[in-house]
This record gives sequence, C-alpha cells and structure tokens, in this order.
Amino acid sequence: MSTSSGLLLSLSTLIVSQSTIITPLELEHDQAQKLVASGQIKSLDYSLNWINQFCNGQLVDARLYQSLDKLHYNLQLRVNENQLIDIKLNAVNGMLESMTQLPSECTQNETVTR
Repeated sequence: MSTSSGLLLSLSTLIVSQSTIITPLELEHDQAQKLVASGQIKSLDYSLNWINQFCNGQLVDARLYQSLDKLHYNLQLRVNENQLIDIKLNAVNGMLESMTQLPSECTQNETVTR
C-alpha cells in the first residue's frame, strides 16, 4: 500500500467515524436502581426536588439515558396548566449542566426555603 492510499484510507475512516451519530441508550428501571444504590447517580427524587426549586411543574415522564460515558435524565414536566416542557439533567449530580438550559416557561417555586 502506498503512502497516499494509506492516507486516503485514514481520512475516509475519520470522515465516517465523525459522521456516526451516537444514539443515547435508555436504561431500564433495575439498572437505574443499581446505579443509585451504588452512588454512581442521584435518584430521580433528588433530581426532581432540585429542579422543582427553579421550575415548578408536575412530572409527566422521566427516562434515564446513557450517551457515551454520560448519564442523564430526560424529564417532561407540565407547567402553566397545559404546557409541556422537556428538561435534561445530569444524572450524576442531579442538576442542569448550565442554568441557561432552563426553559423560559419555568417559574421559581415560591415555597422553597432560601
């Protein structure tokens, strides 16, 4: 194999690997329980209590996903009576990656002690 054909093969491999889309893997309930029990992630209750300080709403759906080496909760909350919002939380610490990710529809829970 010549140097130019080896370089071409390396470049095409790089292009294919960069264009590969990583699909998050949804974890089952028993897997989530094991991760919580071992201290690798925060519980869903912990995460909901944390997010409720900043976004007062009712939980509609919650799922735990793994993407590459990161675990995250995808939450769907009902706010403002009939509006649904989606929030993604870091499952390891139970919080948003950044407060700028908080949807504008969220209202702070006024009953939270400061």
